[in-house]
Amino acid sequence: MENSESEEPEKKRPHLNSPLSPTMTRNSSTSPPDNKSVKPSFPLSFSPSFYDCLLILLCLLRTDCRDMQGDLEEIMVELEESRRKLVNVKMQRDAAVGINTPAPSEADCLSELENQTLSKELEDLEVCLNVLEIKESECRAHSQAEVLKSSLDEHSLELRVKAAIEAEAACHQRLSATEAEIAELRAKLDASERLALAKNLQQVNASVESLKSTIAHSEEQMKHYVIEAVRSTKEDRHVAINLESALLELMDAEKELKWLKYAVSSSQKEYDQIQKKIDEIQTELVSERRGLFLCGS
Repeated sequence: MENSESEEPEKKRPHLNSPLSPTMTRNSSTSPPDNKSVKPSFPLSFSPSFYDCLLILLCLLRTDCRDMQGDLEEIMVELEESRRKLVNVKMQRDAAVGINTPAPSEADCLSELENQTLSKELEDLEVCLNVLEIKESECRAHSQAEVLKSSLDEHSLELRVKAAIEAEAACHQRLSATEAEIAELRAKLDASERLALAKNLQQVNASVESLKSTIAHSEEQMKHYVIEAVRSTKEDRHVAINLESALLELMDAEKELKWLKYAVSSSQKEYDQIQKKIDEIQTELVSERRGLFLCGS
């Protein structure tokens, strides 16, 4: 939208709140009278050469009036196109305002900046529409002045020409004031855009600094985690070594236990054999004692 405004600086449009008056509309639709319908009423004291000059002047004025009517029709077409563009811009702004929801984020700041830009473009379009209406009224004033010049006598023509010149001067004055207002609004728009961009840049810088601090904190945590992981790895290796040595000791203990069990079983067998021999010896002793007792008795 800003590109279209910059490419067509001369196509300025009037404000939507200043509609065309019925008188101006009727005057725009009024065609200039034909050469045959206008009969000059000049004093009889005028010379024929002066009369011919006035006729030539009237023909030239009618030609200029037709040219101005063509320009006026072109301006009306431009005015309708500008109004359509203005309606589209309003619809875009309303859609942007309806869709965007407030949230404390950078996207919200950009959306607010876009809404402000659309508002400024809308004001610029309204001012341009006002300028177009001024030009349209100026062309109509020219047309009215030329029609009046061609339909009145010399004295009336002079008075109407003066009035038309005054109207033209007033239109030029309004046009100059409107152009000054456009320049002021554009300066305000540039200032507001610069302010919004500076604010957005500050917010982005603050976000970047916050992200940098978060990244630094995360790096410190990662270093701590790496140190803890290395320490845990070393401890795991030490535990694995201890476990392996414990397993070896357990295997040795199991082997020794088996050997002890075997030795105990062997000792138990020897004990049983010795016990049997003792029992046999005791039995022999008992029998010998009985024999000796019997012999003594």
